[in-house]
Amino acid sequence: MVVMALLNCLQRPEDPGGFAQAHGDAATTAVLFWENKCRMVLKELDAAHVVSQVMVRDYTTAHAQAQHALREKERESEEWQQKLARAQSKIESLEAERERWLEDKAHGRKQLHESEQQWKSEKGNLQREVSFVDQSLVRRGSTRGPDDAPHP
Repeated sequence: MVVMALLNCLQRPEDPGGFAQAHGDAATTAVLFWENKCRMVLKELDAAHVVSQVMVRDYTTAHAQAQHALREKERESEEWQQKLARAQSKIESLEAERERWLEDKAHGRKQLHESEQQWKSEKGNLQREVSFVDQSLVRRGSTRGPDDAPHP
């Protein structure tokens, strides 16, 4: 636009009706030639400026869209990382619960084994007492009938 303003300020040779150009006045023809060239170049520059503005706008839009997509992917990535962390925590919790259950089961087995040993010991003691009582009764001369037999 500055060049157009300068062109408008230039003093042009008078050439009403194109007479000087038609008759070969070299100075007038040269000025008019370069003035036309400048106008064409200015139009091209103006068109290039419009295109560059569109390109900048398109770039800005594309850049904003890319940044938005990147933020979305980062947010999705964070969500997946949180889900993964929750899943890992759940796995650890289940493993700890399983370990407690196995410990309880082992403790229950141990108690069952101890109870079984105690029961066997008490059974043995009772059998010895029954045997002792039977022997005492035999020594005294008392006999027991089949209905008096000890029940296991």
